[in-house]
Amino acid sequence: MNAPLAITLDDEHRAQLEALAAERSMSAADLAAKAVADFVEEDAAWVAAVKEGLASLDRGEGRSLEEVDADMRAYITRRMREVEEKA
Repeated sequence: MNAPLAITLDDEHRAQLEALAAERSMSAADLAAKAVADFVEEDAAWVAAVKEGLASLDRGEGRSLEEVDADMRAYITRRMREVEEKA
């Protein structure tokens, strides 16, 4: 079910919304509804991921800063090599 929702935008954001909507051949209202729906889905996924992360820490599945640092350094080194190989 769709239900109307009123929002207030300043002039600058309203103009930006209308311009983006025109580029997509959509109404500003439809683009705003899509933007809100996308945000809600992404935010809900982020909240779920944070809750899962906290639960894993509660289960003792955390990693030390040293382990994370070593993994990040290895990842960065690997990515730099990949970029250099493509160049």
